[in-house]
Amino acid sequence: MTLHRPNSELVAVAWVRGVPGIPAGAVGTTLPGDSNAWPDGFVQIGVVGGSPGRDVPERRPVLQLDFWAAGGSRPAWGRANQLAERIVEHCYSSTVSAATPVQRFVALPAGYLGARVQTAEVLREPRRLPADEARYARYSLDLLLTWVEVAA
Repeated sequence: MTLHRPNSELVAVAWVRGVPGIPAGAVGTTLPGDSNAWPDGFVQIGVVGGSPGRDVPERRPVLQLDFWAAGGSRPAWGRANQLAERIVEHCYSSTVSAATPVQRFVALPAGYLGARVQTAEVLREPRRLPADEARYARYSLDLLLTWVEVAA
């Protein structure tokens, strides 16, 4: 069986799912339509830039991470911000001896080669974005991941 090659979105989703404090099942590339499906918030990931290594098979995507939280009568700014701050804090846990280090293998879907994240760096401070008509709170930050493909 031929295994598929990983891509930056798959690697980023898998890496963010491993960040301590990020709710299980609350990470993806598409925001679920029903906010009841993400009561503790949701992290939406998209590739916005970066480039693969020219001479080394290393990927360096720039990712936009949007942190959503559904509110009642007012947007839940604090909940959305705390999801973003967990990513920022985790980027400082670069030692391999950390409970969940930045540099680690990530679990990709069945049928894909493996991947190892080597570094994670926040490029832009989490910023608050205006609430929408549904009163969803949203913070956003840019993250640079460096990762390599590994044999399964």
